Amino acid sequence: MRHPLFSRWPSFRVVNITTSQHGVDRAITLVPSDASVWSVIYDHVSNVRVSIGQTVSAGAQLGTVGVLNNGRGRTELQVNRFDPAPTLSYCPQTCGTGTVCTTSTIRP
Repeated sequence: MRHPLFSRWPSFRVVNITTSQHGVDRAITLVPSDASVWSVIYDHVSNVRVSIGQTVSAGAQLGTVGVLNNGRGRTELQVNRFDPAPTLSYCPQTCGTGTVCTTSTIRP
C-alpha cells in the first residue's frame, strides 16, 4: 500500500496531469492563479484523485506516492517559473500565504 499524497497549498488549480515516459505514474501541475508565473509540480504520483480544472485546498489528497522501477516509493516536488511574466505573481517563498510579489523582486 502506498502512502497518500496531500496538497500543501490552499486554492491551487490543477492545470495539467501527464503520464510519465515509462507509463507507471503521473505528474500533476498546480498554479495559484492564472496570473502567476509559478507552478508547483508533484511528480511520480500514482492513483491520481484530482482532475484538470479542479481547485484543490490544503489537505486534499492528490493521489499516492509513486513507484520507481526498483519498487521503492518516490515523489518529487518541483516549483517552476515560466514566462512571459505578468506584472504580479505569487513567489514560492511566500506560497500559500496570499502575499503577492512583484516580478521586479523575484529572481529566476
